[in-house]
Order: sequence, then structure tokens, then C-alpha cells
Amino acid sequence: MDLRSIQNGKVVIASAKGAGLYEVDLENLQAKPLPGEQNLHIYDLASKYFAHDRAASLQPSVSADIYPTRVDEHFINLSISDKAVKGMVTVTIYDLSGKNVFNQSLGVKDGILNEKVYLKNLIGGSYLVNITDSAGKAILNKKILVTN
Repeated sequence: MDLRSIQNGKVVIASAKGAGLYEVDLENLQAKPLPGEQNLHIYDLASKYFAHDRAASLQPSVSADIYPTRVDEHFINLSISDKAVKGMVTVTIYDLSGKNVFNQSLGVKDGILNEKVYLKNLIGGSYLVNITDSAGKAILNKKILVTN
């Protein structure tokens, strides 16, 4: 279980796999499902897997990646190798509340891009990096963890 909150002798439990929320009464150990939205995205920010999970490639034919996912030196490397990607790509970074905290456009030449993207203004925390092509179509989404 990934999320626990003790409140009035009860614990709320959630799964990172999107299962529903449950409330467990600590006196009688009875669990009951909580009403509300199912399939929530819940991240365990303390997990070692958060910083090392795989990217969600939104265009399966495009070879793209960012690394490292645990950012200790305030930059990430962006690598794209695909002739179908032309012109400009946009790197957008969101904090986990969904706020856009970084935007940069980069030029792709002959389907190749290997670029360091400096993140000097980002404070320590977890972020979602989104790479889009010149048509606005998502190429890659990947989580990163910025450390100080």
C-alpha cells in the first residue's frame, strides 16, 4: 500500500495501481470502500521506483528519451533519433499540481537532437517532463526528481 493517513482512529489506504480508496477502522479492522473517483493516479514520491520508472512514449515509432531522471546537477539530456521528427520540439515541465514551470523550444536537425536542458530555476521536487513536436503532438512524457 502506498498512501496511509490516520484520522479519527481510521486509516485511508490507496494503491498506486489505481484501485479505489479504502477506509480501515483500527478498532475492528473493518475496511469499507470510499465513494469517489476510481483509477486515481497516486505517486509514492519516496519510492526509488518513482525516479527510475520508464517513460511513456506517446508516439511508439519515435525514439526519444530524457535522462537522468534523478536530477542532481540541474540539467537533463534530451535525445531524439527519428527522421519523422522535424523542425522544433518543445520541452514543457510541470510540477505535480499541474503548473507549467518550464518551457523551452529546441531545433531538430535531420531527425537528430542531443541537447542538455538546464533546469537551474527548479527547486527540489518531482516533475513531469512533456516533449511535443512542432504540431503539438506529444512525443514523450517522463517523471523526474530534482534534488538539491
